[in-house]
Amino acid sequence: MRIEQLECLIAIHKHHSINTASNELHLTPQAVSSSIKNLEKELDVPLLLRSSKYSLLTEQGKELVDATQCFLDRVKKIKQNNMQSQTLTSALKGDVSIYSTAGLIDSLLPKLICHFLKISPQLNISLHQQLEYELYKTVCYEENAFGISCFGEQFKDQLDDEVRDQLQFIPLFPCKFIAQIPLSNPLSSYHSVSLKSLLNYPLILNDAQDNIVDILESFGEIKQIIYEPNRSIWTEMLSQGLGVSLGLMIPFETTNVFMNSRFRNVPIKDDISVDCCYVLKKDFVYGDHVQSFLYELSNVLNKTIQPFASYVL
Repeated sequence: MRIEQLECLIAIHKHHSINTASNELHLTPQAVSSSIKNLEKELDVPLLLRSSKYSLLTEQGKELVDATQCFLDRVKKIKQNNMQSQTLTSALKGDVSIYSTAGLIDSLLPKLICHFLKISPQLNISLHQQLEYELYKTVCYEENAFGISCFGEQFKDQLDDEVRDQLQFIPLFPCKFIAQIPLSNPLSSYHSVSLKSLLNYPLILNDAQDNIVDILESFGEIKQIIYEPNRSIWTEMLSQGLGVSLGLMIPFETTNVFMNSRFRNVPIKDDISVDCCYVLKKDFVYGDHVQSFLYELSNVLNKTIQPFASYVL
């Protein structure tokens, strides 16, 4: 049973005529008649009393119309709302500034923004790479700016009171941790490793240093921390076996820009995760185009959930 068949039946019931019903539905009378015949065959009951002048429903046909009318009204409303949403989205104009960390900008965000620009080509979307603590301050002081953070609310207590009190965090999706381990390291052959086992090696971080350190210190004393903000140098240090690194698993199918023939991603055993989230100014009224972008981007995220991929912090 298809929605189109039910629409044909209801239109015939309304007009008592296949020809008039076909005009309303922008179909040929033959198509409407064929649709009803197929529905009768599928249900194995007569739905229509056919005559040369009128087309009336049988009792079974009337019962089916009564049972499905409310359902079809809801479907129609959903379709109308969807069309209005698409029209609104395609008409959006203005500047949207997104601040995020290197990992998200190198993997997830470009793909999602390209998808969004297909339906809102008149938006001017700019991506800005910043460290976590810089991101929070920028969102506070730049009009209409917002951030997408790997950690957000889990670490808001680390922020200055002045900054923290101006921000709100809206969770998008949870992320679990993953280790980047050189092939020369024995841990690279494991199916999973514990955070405690990583403490035996120098930790090479590219971003979110304070956040990672706080998490690891709850599992023991860190042997050594090497902070390298340059992504190319970070990759080379890791590839040469100078230490291990820690990243996040994100539930979306993205190009894994951190695959390397000299190190591999190994899942973390410990049941610990953080929330990727929007970072917004509290009590600030964003422009309509920004609010619509945030709403639609959330929809895109929900529709593109896939098996885990990974990126580095």
